[in-house]
Amino acid sequence: MSPGLRRWGAWGLRLALVAGVAVVVVRVGADNVSSLRHIHLRVRPVWFALAAPASVAGGLLLPVGWRSLLAAYGSALPLGRALRVWWLAQISRYVPTGAAALATRVVLAGREGVPRFLAGWSLPVEVGVIVAWGSVLTGALLPSSVLAAWARALVAAGGVLILVALPAGLRIAAALVPRLPAPLRGPEGTVPTYRAAAWYGLNSVVRSGAFVALAAALLPVHLGDVGPLVGAFNAAAVAGLVSIAPGGLGVREGVLALTLSSRYGFGNAAALSVALRLWDLLVDLAWVGIGLLASRRAPASSSAGAAADATEPEKMDACPVCAAPAPDLEALAAHLVERAEASDGRHVMWLNRRVTKHRVSAEELAPLLAGALSGRTVGSQRVRR
Repeated sequence: MSPGLRRWGAWGLRLALVAGVAVVVVRVGADNVSSLRHIHLRVRPVWFALAAPASVAGGLLLPVGWRSLLAAYGSALPLGRALRVWWLAQISRYVPTGAAALATRVVLAGREGVPRFLAGWSLPVEVGVIVAWGSVLTGALLPSSVLAAWARALVAAGGVLILVALPAGLRIAAALVPRLPAPLRGPEGTVPTYRAAAWYGLNSVVRSGAFVALAAALLPVHLGDVGPLVGAFNAAAVAGLVSIAPGGLGVREGVLALTLSSRYGFGNAAALSVALRLWDLLVDLAWVGIGLLASRRAPASSSAGAAADATEPEKMDACPVCAAPAPDLEALAAHLVERAEASDGRHVMWLNRRVTKHRVSAEELAPLLAGALSGRTVGSQRVRR
């Protein structure tokens, strides 16, 4: 199957999902039009106070997971910069088609030294992992009255399979798709990959807890309602992620209203879904503000680091990346070129950020290293072969 046909097929499936949800929501809404006129919400501020820190914590866990995912490819990114890049790109998810979110992440991450192809690839990987965790929680907790038991088991098993096989799946994808980056070999790639999946999973749990608290702030919630609420929240989140709607807008609300209508009535469930969207938007804006604040502080720290480098030239007798012996600049240059030619992510990243982003020979690299290690800026130089 050609790439163009696969792409159009994927778009067709996502469009069919949106259309199906829209048809079902309209039909259910028409059948329950009277309940839409009778919405009964009782505000309990104490539950808002519990939902707020959980939602903010979820906003921290996502960039931490992304940072671990980059580490699996040998790309190191400080936590503050990861927060800034992730959240400034995240707010653009409300632009239709999702292309803006991808482009924003690629551009912002590229400015921080992350290879742009890796930055772009990290977005679908991230979405896939979040969908896998959402599928696990949906299959485990959504009531059988909403989704048949066999379908729940199939959904949960599919999510578990994706998570367990994630490192191997990433390597297979890199082998099949040209130019797609591959994770580091051995534990250096596998451990950060599973760590990233764990952070994303913790985010799903924390955000589910925040949703339960938000629901309790507006509707009566008993202990027996917690499981169905978490299952409905994750089912709606998965539907929103795989749809073509910007930010899952409308799709997530429709699925959430449908799955909770039997417990709270269609009107109350729809009101809760809208309240969740507004709540998430407030959290997004708060984290964008934090990201902007971090971006204002980043240049100062970078300037301070550059000044330190200028006053204290580095002296090396080993590779700064892997500590392999390098008695002189020529040996270090040969070693770095060899590792870069082998697509070693850590060495490529170091060269990109400290020396040059262009492919050079060992003979061309040696004088550039002399400039870099003495504190001169050479990373923007263009070297012709």
